[in-house]
Amino acid sequence: MAQSTDRPAIVAVDCGGTSAKATLRTARERHRFAGEASLSGYLDPREIPTVLDAILAPIENAWSQSAAGPVVVVIGAAGFTPGLRDVFRAAIAQIMPRAFGGAVTGAAVMNDATALLLGHDADGVVVAGTGSSVLIRSGDDVVTGGGHDWAASDEGSGFWIGLQGIRQVARDVDADRPSALRDAFGATYSPRDDVAGLRELAVAGPRMKAEIARFSAGVCAAAADGDTAATEVLRSEAHALVDLLARTAVRAGSPTSLVACGGMLTEPGYRTLVVREAERVVPGLRWRFVDDGLEAVERSADVLHRDPAAWDALSDSLRPLVWSPDRSARRRPRDVS
Repeated sequence: MAQSTDRPAIVAVDCGGTSAKATLRTARERHRFAGEASLSGYLDPREIPTVLDAILAPIENAWSQSAAGPVVVVIGAAGFTPGLRDVFRAAIAQIMPRAFGGAVTGAAVMNDATALLLGHDADGVVVAGTGSSVLIRSGDDVVTGGGHDWAASDEGSGFWIGLQGIRQVARDVDADRPSALRDAFGATYSPRDDVAGLRELAVAGPRMKAEIARFSAGVCAAAADGDTAATEVLRSEAHALVDLLARTAVRAGSPTSLVACGGMLTEPGYRTLVVREAERVVPGLRWRFVDDGLEAVERSADVLHRDPAAWDALSDSLRPLVWSPDRSARRRPRDVS
């Protein structure tokens, strides 16, 4: 794609485990969007085009009322993995030619943790939300730890914290023991009774992971109220997250600066536990905490506009999937991206 000198509208989308945020930046204004539709790691791959359409629809509507001209779209998605590269490629090729009235001049999809690493000047990234992973630069390469989704490695995540908290609530129920965790459970889910609420979570359907992760806030609230079991859940998961960081650092070398993101790290008590635990095993770290990946994704969109080949040298596991109208019809030696 020839480098454009026109200033495009920038669409940045950050998809986590349970929700998506987005911005539309034009020459005159900026819009923000948020919703539950997300290209998450547990989305049925067949639903990717439908969900992508749902995410883009309100952004396209705002663009049509406030902007004209070229558009660059970059998406950081928790569900983007090397194994699904072809699925995402097909979805992007299907949707981008008609999106924004055919005005998209370039688009890219990358993993949300990769977006943080590419969009911030740091040695590594720690993501701790509904999903968890660690990326650390090692020379010209990047070493990844975790990111295998909730069944295998979700260390320090909102899902595992919520699940451990729910299991402690079940123990309190069996012992007929009142606790701050039981109170938080009732406040979170408003069940008819605790037993019914526990059973309903087991059959919560496609939203089960998000519903369980929602209780992580209740665990944090109970810990703040002095509940010892809730405090231990947070401590054990902070330890697990830092252990993932330490194991990754063994392979990559110890970082000196980290960007940290994810819903759990917006909880002050949990963040303190993670930083304190990390200081023991990787001392002297400089942390930068960000609320989401939107800033990093927006910076990546600017890079894509200036130089569509900027990421070509990255390894297959990290290289963003890049689409443009004049590249989509032909396959490059390694990849259409």
